[in-house]
Amino acid sequence: MAKTDWTLTDTVKPDDFNDIGREINQLRMDVNHIEVPTASLTEAGIVQLSNATDSTSEVQAATSKAVKAAYDLAQSSLTVGNERKQEVVDALIALGVTASMADSWDVLISKMSTVIKATGNATAADVLVGKTFSNAAGNNIAGTMPSLTGIRNATGVKWGESNLFVYPEKGYQKGGPGDGEIKVSAEQLQQVEPELKPSNIKKNVRLFNVLGTLIPSTSEFSVVNITSGGAVTAYAGQRQDIVLAVFPPETTEISYGGTSGTTKSYYQCTHSTNARMDFMIKDNQGKYWYLNGSAYGRYISLDSFCIFPQSNKKIVGSNYGGGLSQPEGFNPNGQLTLIYQIYSDVDTTVSYYFNGTVFSR
Repeated sequence: MAKTDWTLTDTVKPDDFNDIGREINQLRMDVNHIEVPTASLTEAGIVQLSNATDSTSEVQAATSKAVKAAYDLAQSSLTVGNERKQEVVDALIALGVTASMADSWDVLISKMSTVIKATGNATAADVLVGKTFSNAAGNNIAGTMPSLTGIRNATGVKWGESNLFVYPEKGYQKGGPGDGEIKVSAEQLQQVEPELKPSNIKKNVRLFNVLGTLIPSTSEFSVVNITSGGAVTAYAGQRQDIVLAVFPPETTEISYGGTSGTTKSYYQCTHSTNARMDFMIKDNQGKYWYLNGSAYGRYISLDSFCIFPQSNKKIVGSNYGGGLSQPEGFNPNGQLTLIYQIYSDVDTTVSYYFNGTVFSR
């Protein structure tokens, strides 16, 4: 065994070093033969380190990295849990239930059990725009039904069972004057009653905003006895009107009844082949409605005629013709004038004569 009580005055000998060496070698041999067991829950020993955060081993030890990962995961879970808890608190408050983050989950769960679940079958179309509601499908649903204000137009009308049916717009209308009124147009009324038209309403009378144009007929005629004749100078290419009778505005019928084959009017001229005379009605705008065809230098035999200016109708006798229709732009509602019109290709003298009775109403 090596010396262990050395002093400063001792002399070191070779055997002393040999003893020390032998003891060091023996110590090395002893250490190499030490056996340390694997650590367990009941015995200390060697432990293997691990970075796993999902291991279930009981003989491995977690590193700082594994501990950090587990810590971060726990913090994240805590944050998410607090966020969900805040959502629950907010939802309860929105429903009128007092709640806060200081409440435990047990307390919050008990408060949730007091919330009444919405029921019902109302839809968005059943609830006014700007209003919200709840039903079995959800809460805070926005309504879409239009709120109708002011006077509204009817979307359609129908006549049935001796009544007028009016179709309103889809939406909410509170009823009564103003916001409750539905307007029906004259055009819609005419759809269900085609006879509602101007020609069936007395002139200047307005019925459901339809202005009448009908002039009632009367059995009383105005009688005009006409005797007219003379001689006039006709100038080449010029027309002259000889007025026989004037009829007031709104005259509906002008008639003349002659005897067949009897000459009631005539004209003749010096140059019989160059002048002619036409029998016609003139309106207040200078438009002419011919009652006979033109002829040069001869007698005209007028059997009869009857015209209805405002219905564009003319009934003529057998001895003269002419177009049945009024000329375009003719005004039957103004003053009407019965005339002879003389026209000549040369300067000449024309003699004319008319004798008869004209009726109008």
